[in-house]
Amino acid sequence: MDFFHLHTYGYIFVWFIIYSFFGWVYESLWASFNEKQWVNRGFLAGPVIPIYGTGAVLFILLLGDIKSNILLFILGMVIASFLEYITSYAMEKMFHARWWDYNHYPFNINGRICLYGALLFGFFAVIVNRVIQPYVEKFVNSFSDYHLYIISVILMVIFLTDTTITIKRVLHLKERFKELQKAIVTYTIQAEEKLNDYKKYRHEQRMQLLLNIRSEFEESRLYKALKEKYGELNANDKRLLKAFPNFYSKEYDEAIMRIKNKLSEIKGRK
Repeated sequence: MDFFHLHTYGYIFVWFIIYSFFGWVYESLWASFNEKQWVNRGFLAGPVIPIYGTGAVLFILLLGDIKSNILLFILGMVIASFLEYITSYAMEKMFHARWWDYNHYPFNINGRICLYGALLFGFFAVIVNRVIQPYVEKFVNSFSDYHLYIISVILMVIFLTDTTITIKRVLHLKERFKELQKAIVTYTIQAEEKLNDYKKYRHEQRMQLLLNIRSEFEESRLYKALKEKYGELNANDKRLLKAFPNFYSKEYDEAIMRIKNKLSEIKGRK
């Protein structure tokens, strides 16, 4: 492949979009099967998961000439695992949040990658190069250079627009969660101070104390903030949180867990 011709990059980008779409189909079907409901699995709003497209293109360009399926499998594991680790790290640094977590899987590295995923990606490397790519290449080659240029430009504009809008929404969502965290911390401190005196009261007084705390919570700025903030989540925000059930951020999750525990404690003693 001649990398000095513009149309070559058009071919590669269309491959990237096709495999990103295949990855989205795979992830969405798998997540929907586990959740027993449809899950639009992916960071972007469109039906693509770029990490799959990137991985597949790397498999094709770097490993396409390898004859041994075993070596292809092993190198595919290494390349995909490195890509996934770097992507996880970069997204955490950019958004100050974890989007997936493999800590519950054995043989994981910092929860970013795991052996199960690496084996799966090694299998994908073999399937992509040996089975899928010949058909994808035949399909893409059926377009003239002119039509391929038009298609690639249109797809790139859509992809970059989706990426830009999604990143802006995620950054805005992060700011709202920061505001929510401040309210949660303030209320938690107040509630904990009152609950620390819980044992000093008789049974009747305890019940009244808990009712007062619960009443104060429902009348508090925090309660209204919770309703307001979560009510403001748009469809894409809700889709993201649903698509990434292991989404985690130290900036607010610790505070949320504290308040959830306290509210459960109040509810349990009512």
